[in-house]
Amino acid sequence: MLDSHSTTAIRINTGFVLGMNWQVVGMAEKQSAGIAALVGRMGMARSRDLKQAGFNPREISDACQAGAIEKVDRGLYALPRRHEASTGRQRFFEACKRVPIGVLCLQTALWYHGLISEEPAAVWMMIETNARKPLIGSLSIEFVRSSGDSFSQGIVTLGLVSEVQIRVYSPMKTVADCFRYADKVGADAGPAALAMAIAANKYNRQRLLRFAEICRVKQAVAAAEKARRKPASVEQPSNVEAESEPSQQRAWDRETLAREVWETPVRQLARKYGVSDIAVRKHCKRMGIALPGRGYWQKIGNGGHPV
Repeated sequence: MLDSHSTTAIRINTGFVLGMNWQVVGMAEKQSAGIAALVGRMGMARSRDLKQAGFNPREISDACQAGAIEKVDRGLYALPRRHEASTGRQRFFEACKRVPIGVLCLQTALWYHGLISEEPAAVWMMIETNARKPLIGSLSIEFVRSSGDSFSQGIVTLGLVSEVQIRVYSPMKTVADCFRYADKVGADAGPAALAMAIAANKYNRQRLLRFAEICRVKQAVAAAEKARRKPASVEQPSNVEAESEPSQQRAWDRETLAREVWETPVRQLARKYGVSDIAVRKHCKRMGIALPGRGYWQKIGNGGHPV
C-alpha cells in the first residue's frame, strides 16, 4: 500500500509530465502553424525555403502529418487541397518554382492568354538549348529548347505571384512558336492559334511578323494570313461552264484520262475539268499515265505523225 506522502508525490510527478507533454504539443502546433503560414504566403515552398526560415526536417514532417501542409512533390510543399481550387495556377507555380530558367510557352501560353479554353495536360516550358534538363519529379512538363533571340524575345514577366516569378511568352510570340514547333504541337496549331488571336482581338501583324522572322517561319505565317484573307467561294467556274461540261469529274478515271491526254493538250484538258494543268499532271503521275513528250502537239499541228 502507498501512504499519503507517496500518492501525493506520484500525483505531482504525473501532473508535471502531463504539463510537459501539453507544452510540447503546443510548441508543435505553433511550429506547424508557422510553417503553414509561410507556405501560404509563398504559394508553395521548397524544403530549402523552410530550412532557411529556421524549420528543421522533423518539424516539416510533423506539419505534414498534422495536415497543416501537403507534400505535392519531392521537396515541394503547399497548403492542403490548394491544387483542387486552382489546378492550372498551382501547376504554373510548381513548374516555375522547379524550373526558374524556363518560360511558359506554346499550349500553356495559349491557355494563359485565353486563346484556348481547355487547359493542356502538361505544362509547356521553353528552356535554352545548352541548359541542363531540370529534375521535375512527378510534375508533367513538356520541354522545348531554343536559343538566342528566339528564346529571349517576347517574354512577359509577371513579377512575383505568391513569391514565384512567372514568365510567359506574349500572344504573338506564342503564335510564331506554334508555327515553328509544328512537329511537336501539330501542323494545324499555328493557323489555329492565329485565328484565335484574331478572334480574341490580340492580333498585331507587325509584332507577329517580327517574331516570325526571329523564329524563321515568316513564309509560313504569311501563307496562313493569305489563306485567311482568300475568299471562300472560288470552287466552281460558273453555272454556264458547269452546264456545258457535265462530264467534270473529280474522281479521275484512269482509262478515260489516259486516252484524253493523248487527244487533247493538258492545258485544254485542265480547263475542261476546272483544275490547273499541274493538277492534271500530278494525277497522271499517281496513276502511272505517260504524257506526250516535248514537241508532240507541234508536230500534230504541222500535220506530222509522231511515233
